[in-house]
Amino acid sequence: MNLLSRIFVSLSVLGWAVLASAADVKHNYDLKNVLWHLSFSMDGGTIAGDVTNTLTLSENSPTVQLSCSELNITAVSVNGASATFSSANDVLTVDLPRPGKAGETLDVRTVYTGSPVNGFYFVPASRAFPAHTGMVYTQGEGEDNHYWIPTYDKPDDKATTECFVTVPPSWTAISNGKLMDVKTSPAGKIFHWKMDQPYSTYLISLVAGEYVKGGDSWHGIPVDYYVPPGLEAEGKVSFGNTSKMIDLYSKLTGVDYPYAKFAQEVVGDFMFGGMENVTCVTQTIRTLHALDSDPVSDSTGLVAHELAHQWFGDLITCRTWEHTWLNEGFATTLPVFLDRAWYGKDAFDMDRYGNFEGAIDSIGSRGRKDVPGAVGSVPTVNMGSPYNGGCSRNLMLMEKLGEPVFWKGIHNFLEKYKFQPATTDEFFDVMTKTSKVDLKEFEKQWFHSAATPSLTVSVDGSELHIAQLQPYYTLDLPVWILRPQGWVKKAIHVTGADSKLELGSLASMPLLVDPEVETLMELNYKIPYTPETVEKLYVRAPILAQRARIIASFFDGLPLAMRLNIGHKERNQAVLQMIARHMGQDGVDFLGELSRNPDKRVVNAAVIALGSLKPDTKILPVIQEIADHDPNEAVREHATQALLNWSTDSGLAEKVWKMHTFDDGYRRMALNWWADHSPEVARKYSLAILKNPDSEPLRVTAISVLGDVKEAPGEHSVYDALIAVAQETSYSARRTAISALAQLGNKAAIPILEPFTLHGPGGIRGTAAAAVAALSK
Repeated sequence: MNLLSRIFVSLSVLGWAVLASAADVKHNYDLKNVLWHLSFSMDGGTIAGDVTNTLTLSENSPTVQLSCSELNITAVSVNGASATFSSANDVLTVDLPRPGKAGETLDVRTVYTGSPVNGFYFVPASRAFPAHTGMVYTQGEGEDNHYWIPTYDKPDDKATTECFVTVPPSWTAISNGKLMDVKTSPAGKIFHWKMDQPYSTYLISLVAGEYVKGGDSWHGIPVDYYVPPGLEAEGKVSFGNTSKMIDLYSKLTGVDYPYAKFAQEVVGDFMFGGMENVTCVTQTIRTLHALDSDPVSDSTGLVAHELAHQWFGDLITCRTWEHTWLNEGFATTLPVFLDRAWYGKDAFDMDRYGNFEGAIDSIGSRGRKDVPGAVGSVPTVNMGSPYNGGCSRNLMLMEKLGEPVFWKGIHNFLEKYKFQPATTDEFFDVMTKTSKVDLKEFEKQWFHSAATPSLTVSVDGSELHIAQLQPYYTLDLPVWILRPQGWVKKAIHVTGADSKLELGSLASMPLLVDPEVETLMELNYKIPYTPETVEKLYVRAPILAQRARIIASFFDGLPLAMRLNIGHKERNQAVLQMIARHMGQDGVDFLGELSRNPDKRVVNAAVIALGSLKPDTKILPVIQEIADHDPNEAVREHATQALLNWSTDSGLAEKVWKMHTFDDGYRRMALNWWADHSPEVARKYSLAILKNPDSEPLRVTAISVLGDVKEAPGEHSVYDALIAVAQETSYSARRTAISALAQLGNKAAIPILEPFTLHGPGGIRGTAAAAVAALSK
């Protein structure tokens, strides 16, 4: 997975960690259909809605309840008869005109208005960079749709939907399902969308704006993308391979893409990388990139992840968020197999290694101490990140069962629970029945534990020892010992604090544990390997991912000559990128060589690595040449950043300030340079940007810089500017401003920020709470 994709996945992980939850409602019904009409005022930031929730009672009841927050309810009716209602604590309680009976179907209609700051987002043209037109979008995960549409807002009840959305004459509205009709009215255009298959309500979506549609089809199903005017070419580069991905996923799972269309729409000021709304994925506008920046910038990972959700998360959905790995783990797994199909086994192996390492890092499990509690003792599903963590466990399950059986089980799971919610236990029940393998211990060990395994390998006399930190996993690990004639293959049963394997005369030979990198674990070697031995292990490593593990474990301790020898022989671009990050100051010359590599991803890694080191007179002309003339815009930007890192010349910052790039990266890096070297200049420029912004990425950078450079003596202009942004309805700029206010240290911000800890998107609430806590100290 490339750097850009990793950034987006990280954003998604952050989003998952701060998901909002709707208040519990009395769920005494089965939601059948949600029919909604909506119009909005872009200038006023208001909405007007009319929604009919069709539901079938599961018990006799005089009332029904819906999730509803911060909306003005003007009328409620049930089956056409006016009904009384009350709204409190995020719950709309409807008094039925007559007591309802179990099995009875009701149409509960709610008419409402509102000025939402959560769930429904207005993005003016000024915040839509690189677009020049405004847009609106909704964002429902975890349970935020009830801030703009009263409905049942938990993932465990699925319903069909139909909507009629009124937009300005030049706008397009995209929602779930099939486009049934577009009509004109005095108010504008009315888009009619209908979704015939049931799905969880957090996936109800609306994106509207001035969009240009592109795309193709798969088996007659439209595969569309929507981008603002002027960005059509960038949209094709980002989304043009989607139909090929649909084909692969359909074949992998044995379940054809099941919906009437697949669309992707880009929006500005989006809080995540992407959101898997069924049939209409919302993508950040940041995934669009300069046409000449591939493959350094690449949307493949983001598109592949959100597309995979159409099967995992949308077709089947976690019953409660505890089981969200069923959504996110599989959406991280399928792209690994896409990489294998498109780029080969080495890419698959490196993806698996990367997910293992990401799972360890995502829960702070690297370099950990003992964690109390036995393996399998956590009553709820707990694996840290549902992304890397879920994917890692899927890949280990595949190794345990064999790939054909694994995919047969996945197919059976999708077929049994399609259009339904599901749990971890239900998943394992299907996999057990399919494979005829008892998976109770596997589920218990890997899905109900507090930390990933942490092992240390050593040799004492003729014995191999593997020490393990608590909680103690039970693992059967291959051990390969390298003799001159080749590998001798053994295995060790790991359990408890210390496990042993008698090696006899092989004890003096170098060895690798888990040589084919098939187990999620932190693996440390306390074996005094010589540099020559490390090189032998590297050369004889059975798969590329083991070479990556050797680099991570041993490379920094090797003498320069040995690192150069390994680096000069390596040909794989992913491993060369790793080597670049581990070369250090004494490897400047080799990094210079890598900067001339034919693969731009390697060049980019070398340039970034050089930029983090001290300047070297031999390499300055090389980086200058790249900054001036490299054909890849992303590489040019990073080379320019390296020059700025090394420079104390304000003239260079002024020059960079006047340069143009697709993502406005040059002006952002110049502003950061001034923050480090000329705070007064940085403050002046940043305040001017906030008064008259022409690029949202630059505005967000200016806000962050103001938090760094603070006020001029006796002034309060920085505070005033940040407070103004903190009270916007923007997301990225507002969140950055709140953090900058915490850095600024002015306690006057506390009463202004405190309401934000209770009101607004989860990311805003969490950032505001952290800022208030910091300012209160």
